[in-house]
Amino acid sequence: MDLSAPGVQLLGAHPGFATGTARWSGTSFSAALVSGACALVLDLSPSLEPGALQQAIEDAAVDV
Repeated sequence: MDLSAPGVQLLGAHPGFATGTARWSGTSFSAALVSGACALVLDLSPSLEPGALQQAIEDAAVDV
């Protein structure tokens, strides 16, 4: 495995709480974050091929 996005205790919007936010966990949440990261990278470099996009995301990742 080269990269993972576990999505544990992510802060997200929730209108049912006084703070307007709630903490969530699960791959559904991490998938949205990875998709957003891909969109941001492609906005800066729209001609990136899939392999180069993956490499850019991996290069920016933090080893935890």
